[in-house]
Amino acid sequence: YERTEGHRKRRHQWLTHIADAQARLLVIELGAGTTVVSVRHFSHLMARDYAARLVRINPREADVDQPTDLAIAMPAAAALASIDRILTAK
Repeated sequence: YERTEGHRKRRHQWLTHIADAQARLLVIELGAGTTVVSVRHFSHLMARDYAARLVRINPREADVDQPTDLAIAMPAAAALASIDRILTAK
């Protein structure tokens, strides 16, 4: 319980700081299929409560609900490598 409560408090402090700074939040979900409900639930809460954008990377279950979010139907390592190549291309 103490460990979970510590995580919850630190997450709340961080999210409060993000909101106070009016920073834009991006959630990158790696491999969380529909059977990992807690991860997807957290992503949706961040989108709803903090206007976060979502990038969902999953080879079989990448669907997103919002048109402002991005679904990438690839394994996580391959998707991240592709993103890195695009961002570092000259």
